[in-house]
Amino acid sequence: MRAAALRPPRRDRNAVPPADRNAVRLHGAEMELTKQDSTKLKGLAALSMVVLHLFQTNAWQGLYEPLLFIAGKPLVFWFALLADCCVVIYCFCAGYAHALLREKTDLRDYIYGGGERLARFAVSFWVVVLAFALVALLVGEPYPWLRVLNNMTFYSLDMNAAWWFVRTYILLVLFSPILLAGMRKWNWYYFLGGAAVLYCIGYLLRFKPGYLPVESSFASNEFALFGTSLLPYVLGIVFYQKKGFSRLSTFVRYTERPAWLSALVCIALVLILTVLHGFVPSLAIAPLTGLGLICAFHFCPKGKAGNAVFAFLGKHSTNIWLTHMFFYMTLFPGLVFKARWVLPILLFTLALCVGSSVFLQVLQTTLWRCIEWCKNRIAQRWRV
Repeated sequence: MRAAALRPPRRDRNAVPPADRNAVRLHGAEMELTKQDSTKLKGLAALSMVVLHLFQTNAWQGLYEPLLFIAGKPLVFWFALLADCCVVIYCFCAGYAHALLREKTDLRDYIYGGGERLARFAVSFWVVVLAFALVALLVGEPYPWLRVLNNMTFYSLDMNAAWWFVRTYILLVLFSPILLAGMRKWNWYYFLGGAAVLYCIGYLLRFKPGYLPVESSFASNEFALFGTSLLPYVLGIVFYQKKGFSRLSTFVRYTERPAWLSALVCIALVLILTVLHGFVPSLAIAPLTGLGLICAFHFCPKGKAGNAVFAFLGKHSTNIWLTHMFFYMTLFPGLVFKARWVLPILLFTLALCVGSSVFLQVLQTTLWRCIEWCKNRIAQRWRV
């Protein structure tokens, strides 16, 4: 009996083998996105957006000095082409996070939380609008006060071309309770298929005017922007509900691979997506390339330095989105291109965006705290 008790237990042949020092130690539910993972993905989206807007142009002569060329175009141009999935990454993260929040809270708390998120975003946006309106005044190119007011009320978002996504994000948050309720009640195939149809319609309205018998108007433009953003949002919801990352991890036996091999496979996938997008240089396949890039980024071992960099960019991603165009197009045209080379241009742009974001976050946090204080004071007096 004692000998039997000391006998080591038999090893389950179907169990995942223990990871050695070179293996990735993630498996099962641990492969799903955490808040930190979502922040790093937002950092990737912010970096992709900046690369897209800086380098995805055929008129690169006179802007910067490329070192490498492929097919007669700068190498960075092809990566900038792949980077057009930045909106896909943002929407995917939003859908994933909203599905997680809805599962952990009841409908009333979720709606209240969505309202608070929109209020926080509005405060942050107003601070950016007013700050750069003041900068414009100081550099001698003031915006008309009515134009500033129209931007602050989300009526006309023409102070910065990247702000087109502001209203789309608001619509996604407003429609999310209805969408999430439907996807919890009915089969997700219907919603994914419907979102794909809306994506095709929105794509035609945005990039192929004349294909559909619809006159261009404010409503049709907003529908097009919303339609092309809804599909990746729904994909994020589906990935959360169906534990998509864990399923992919099991399918490719991710945890059984050494870290260096996982990194090599993920880099190869990014290169394949870049080549694919080079052959099909259209936003029509952005959901496909975006989802592939999300998976490659999530599964790729990034090391401490990589995780720190993308987490840092993710914390400033909203302000990077709202400010980056001011530094090369709107208020300071050509400023960042004075750095001449690709990497210095990118680093200069990020430095300006992050530097301004640090200052803006102080203002945004202070203003929100003042609003919270006033709200609490009013609530206390109302109770009395």
